[in-house]
Amino acid sequence: MLYQVLPFMDHEVVEVLVKDFSKRGITILTSSKATSLVKTESGVVLTVEGASGRQELQAEKLLVSIGRAPNTRGIGLEEIGVQLDERGFVKVGDYYQTAVEGVYAIGDTLPTPQLAHAASKEGEIAGSTCWAGQCRRCCPRMRYPVRSDSDAVGRLSA
Repeated sequence: MLYQVLPFMDHEVVEVLVKDFSKRGITILTSSKATSLVKTESGVVLTVEGASGRQELQAEKLLVSIGRAPNTRGIGLEEIGVQLDERGFVKVGDYYQTAVEGVYAIGDTLPTPQLAHAASKEGEIAGSTCWAGQCRRCCPRMRYPVRSDSDAVGRLSA
């Protein structure tokens, strides 16, 4: 469970977002665990356990943000010798090579920022290494915009 929303962002950015959400009447619960969800005629009732104890929340809408996880188990990687960590991320060396010669991993299979431009750079390095052996793993701190406008949140269907 995370201590803050957007845990990889600078604290100052998170403070601005939390303040904006608060003005809009949006409640953020961190370090909390949802224990039950019931759909009602008017929305949902969510039971949450966290630092302040157990509480029941009623809302018209619910947005859950739980992060992303790699989809690497059960697809044959371990059978060919690719090593996974306890969370399912592929273990790689400095040039994104796995424990299996000629097999490289990039993007959402790694515990690096799960952003398209990060995966693109990882792909450049892995490709260069595979063909020319010239690049070194480097994923500098990424900068990317954070918006709290409602149009920045994708539309979800239940």
